[in-house]
Amino acid sequence: MKKIFVLLLIISAGIIVWKKDEVSQFIVQKVIFKDKFELETPNNYYKTEEFLLFENQKELTVKNKDDFNNFLYTILNSGWTSFSFFCDFKYTDCINDFTQYITTSDYVEVINNYVHPFNSFDKIVVTPNNFNKITIKIEKLYSTEHELIINQIIDNFIKQSITDDMNDRKKIKLFHDWIINQTKYDKNFTAATDKEAYPYHPYSAYGPLVEGMAVCSGYSDVMAIFLDKIGIKNYKISNVLSDNPDEGHVWNYAFVDGKWYHLDLTWDDPLVEGNDMLIYDFFLINTDQLEKINTSKHTFNKNYYLETKTAN
Repeated sequence: MKKIFVLLLIISAGIIVWKKDEVSQFIVQKVIFKDKFELETPNNYYKTEEFLLFENQKELTVKNKDDFNNFLYTILNSGWTSFSFFCDFKYTDCINDFTQYITTSDYVEVINNYVHPFNSFDKIVVTPNNFNKITIKIEKLYSTEHELIINQIIDNFIKQSITDDMNDRKKIKLFHDWIINQTKYDKNFTAATDKEAYPYHPYSAYGPLVEGMAVCSGYSDVMAIFLDKIGIKNYKISNVLSDNPDEGHVWNYAFVDGKWYHLDLTWDDPLVEGNDMLIYDFFLINTDQLEKINTSKHTFNKNYYLETKTAN
């Protein structure tokens, strides 16, 4: 009896490939795959903490547009490089909606700020088929080689400089100072620069740690990695000025001593000709303090970073 049932399924699958109509789609989704796939185990950089804007999903299903953000957050946060899923059978516009979401929604870039830098994406490719199935392939920003080097350098710093009796603020200050003292802002790297052709990596944590060069994304990534290693809940904030990419800026937001604080190594490492400077104007300050400084680069949409609305 079991063999006959399996044979019927195989025959049905053959008919499905030939017919490609609503009946065959229903059989594929509801009978064969039951609307979901088995989830793989998250990698070592998975964040278990919950945030006000995003949360991890135990079952990845898409019933409408409202599911997109937590769905994509869970995939990226888990560190998967590919994932296939069916939209809910009744959600007929899912493929078009999801494709548009990936290419146009600001939330996609915002999600990148919440996940661990090693789980962040450089590129996302969406491939749909006729059965309401979507396959997502994720190209990560960090290579395995750079990941290993970055981990080794930061782990060595923690081993040599951080002790258990230090409070979190002191730990962060030591790393803040160490990075700034060995790093210069890369004035030659802009939003239009071809990353593949550029000889340095100032846009990632590899830049400040290995090459001594960084732009804001390099400063913020290296701090985010350190904060995760010492158990500090955090994410990055960006101003998302899409009309002028060179005006874009990103910095850190960390939960220290029961409160949320902004932390910007880029602006604490000012460009001064012939003189290296280390300041603390943007070291663990709250949102009210940040707004009083009144820099255009730190104007951001609080709807993307809900903790900033309740932290003060």
